[in-house]
Amino acid sequence: MLDGFLESSRSQRTTNSPRQQQPSPSTLPSSQSPWAMANSAVAEATQKSRTEQNRVALADLRRSYTRKDLEQQVFRRWKTGDIYSPRDLSGVEASKWKKVSKKPRPRRDVLDQLGVNPLHYYTNFSIMGEYTTEMGKIRSGNETGLRPVNQRKMAKAIRRAKGVGLLMPGTHLHPEVLRLQAVDQLRTPRR
Repeated sequence: MLDGFLESSRSQRTTNSPRQQQPSPSTLPSSQSPWAMANSAVAEATQKSRTEQNRVALADLRRSYTRKDLEQQVFRRWKTGDIYSPRDLSGVEASKWKKVSKKPRPRRDVLDQLGVNPLHYYTNFSIMGEYTTEMGKIRSGNETGLRPVNQRKMAKAIRRAKGVGLLMPGTHLHPEVLRLQAVDQLRTPRR
């Protein structure tokens, strides 16, 4: 049975050796070009979503807006007597007012409330450790919440503690490289 199938397929291949070419899209008996057919398929697929969007837009137009609805769109709080130009009502100006303002720095921080000068406590590594990362870097003022003056004092105290050797120092080379250099110096004969 398998032999008969193989013979029939071989005979078909030999008789149909030149490939039959498919008719080109321009010679198809269709009345529409492929471009027009694609456009009509896309139009049918998107018609439902367009009708839904139009329905929602019409409902919004028919609805009367309250003062509260309109106030929520405006980010700038106008006061009585404010003078403005039409440019102030543009989207560019509105986006400037929309931006969240930074929180002001506190007038008093933890060090002020305790009456502590960090420069006097540079030997207390537990205090200094609170203001450094695990890698030994000084935390930024945004993380510590200190006033700029106290942040500078704390940074100076941390650098002082690193210099004395109480905190992990920042090195310019990897500790293993420094260890290997120290071993090499011990092995080399002195003159």
